[in-house]
Amino acid sequence: MGEDGLTLYEKAIWPAGAADHPLFVGFDKGDHPRQQGLQAASIYRLVRTYGMQAAITKLTAHSLRASGITLMLENKASLWKVQEPGWSR
Repeated sequence: MGEDGLTLYEKAIWPAGAADHPLFVGFDKGDHPRQQGLQAASIYRLVRTYGMQAAITKLTAHSLRASGITLMLENKASLWKVQEPGWSR
């Protein structure tokens, strides 16, 4: 069975053994992830900016999260996995 997207993201961004890290992070020069997460206002601004560039007028961080959860459930993800912290806040 393949790994889910969140697990693949965690392996790519965080070194082995890193625990309790933010889902969205900024990067320093050299593509090194920062230890602190992005502020909510930064995430909102990024989603709005990219939504406008894609001509999607009603795109919000909440709608992206809801769509991600829906896609996970439609693709047979367990309800337990969807309810893990990070997805269902």
